[in-house]
Amino acid sequence: MLTALQNIFPNFYNTLCSALYDVRGQAPFVDLGDILQAGVCWRRGVNVYVPSNCLDGGVFNYSPILLYVARLPIDVSDRAVAGGLMAVGFMASLSLFPAPRSFKELAFRCIALASTATWYAVEQGNLDLCLFTIIMLGLWLICNNSKLSLISYALFGVAAAAKFYPAILFGLGLRERITRLIVVGLTGCVLGILVVAIYGSSILKVFSIIPLSQPFRATFGASDLFSGLALLHILPWHSATHVIRPFYPSITLLSAHQSSNFYTLLMGLGALVWAWKDAKYYSLKMHRVSAHRRIFLVASALIIVLCFFATQNVYYRGIFLLLAIPGIWDLACLGSGKIDRRVSLVLALVLVLLWEAAFRLVVHEVIVVLFPTWVEEVAMIGLWLARELAWWWLIVQFSALIIVFFRQEIIRLHGDAIRLLP
Repeated sequence: MLTALQNIFPNFYNTLCSALYDVRGQAPFVDLGDILQAGVCWRRGVNVYVPSNCLDGGVFNYSPILLYVARLPIDVSDRAVAGGLMAVGFMASLSLFPAPRSFKELAFRCIALASTATWYAVEQGNLDLCLFTIIMLGLWLICNNSKLSLISYALFGVAAAAKFYPAILFGLGLRERITRLIVVGLTGCVLGILVVAIYGSSILKVFSIIPLSQPFRATFGASDLFSGLALLHILPWHSATHVIRPFYPSITLLSAHQSSNFYTLLMGLGALVWAWKDAKYYSLKMHRVSAHRRIFLVASALIIVLCFFATQNVYYRGIFLLLAIPGIWDLACLGSGKIDRRVSLVLALVLVLLWEAAFRLVVHEVIVVLFPTWVEEVAMIGLWLARELAWWWLIVQFSALIIVFFRQEIIRLHGDAIRLLP
């Protein structure tokens, strides 16, 4: 559908992409096309982890295990079909969410789903769409069939073989019985050791070539705040404003501001201390969340917190915030029409961050028409700072929820272990 829209109405398609997240002139499913092209190059014997003409000077920055898909007889010409299947699978997986409790919750979910982050993931044909579908199926199995829950961890392993971050979902194994947890833990460790032994050098190469953008546009991550502040100090103001325009050479300037990494580390430690204190607040309220919604909430928190602290992430990875909405909705509702203000703020921030790119673009277009350039510069930098602080506060809340989950499950497992002892 996206390919047809671009072919029949190219101007409308470009305008839509530009209005939603400031990207235009690209064909649909461009990320998937890059992966398929890397597979073609790999079949030809090209080292895809170093720049080559086969990849137009680019590199393949995914797991080496994913290259085995290149054995299939597919290439870039199959991008539209494969991208369409990914999008259909993503939409179908949404049916696996816990059922909404009210029309208001359903409407909220629909608004979140229609966000610019979702559109970006679908239009780019990013592999996160496929991983989202696999993870949704795994979470649904955990929620609905305890006998098949081991299959869930196999699915998480498959997802981790493509991109590494889904491996964090093995942490959900803490909710299993102690004997099953041991099986999951040992199996995961053995497979992890084998993967590192076989693909360790390639994996290290992938980590060394993870692409980074300047922190002002469609990204999120712990490093963005202080690296952005460093760039604002170095660059002419016009280079760091607008939406904000891409300025990839600015990344090289960060070598002169390694102190930004130190400040990020300090802020990360402070955020975790804050989360530890906030965990008490959530531990008193977690009983409001149904077991199924709790699993989706913790899965979302695990993925988002890991990705936030591990590296800079492209905006479309925000689709994993969708997993948290049912659980946060339960936490926010106190009954009798009352709501929890703090949790409601978490819910609102999830929606704002999913729509952030479009909101930023609208504000920019209005300011450009009505105000002088210096107002535009101050306003856009202010919006960027607000976005970064919003992400940090959300990460503190998600970290607190993870702490509550780990604490409760470890206490339960300790009790189970005592009962198993003779």
